[in-house]
Amino acid sequence: MPQNSPKEKLNIEEEALLSLLKNKDKRGFDILYSHYAGALYGLISKTASSETLANDLLGLVFAKIFHDIDSYDASKTSLFAWLYRITQKILTVHQASALKNESHLKVIRGDFKIAN
Repeated sequence: MPQNSPKEKLNIEEEALLSLLKNKDKRGFDILYSHYAGALYGLISKTASSETLANDLLGLVFAKIFHDIDSYDASKTSLFAWLYRITQKILTVHQASALKNESHLKVIRGDFKIAN
């Protein structure tokens, strides 16, 4: 489980970090992960049913960040708020998928009632 908090001071200026990230430089992602993973993991672990699932979802969050970093606009929101929003979206999609699968399983098992 990641340990750092976004309240801790970054060892690099955010502008320099964003430059590394937008250039897909591994050092930037290492810094981003070491600084924000703990806080994002804390958010994820509140809803994940297991540590394994929480770690998998955290991996998805960072994959999405890597994919979408060019869309981040520092003039519109803070970096942490953007990361938080991505995390929330992934959790929402996961929860919707889990509910859909659970509903499907209930139908398969016959654990449903037809409303009159």
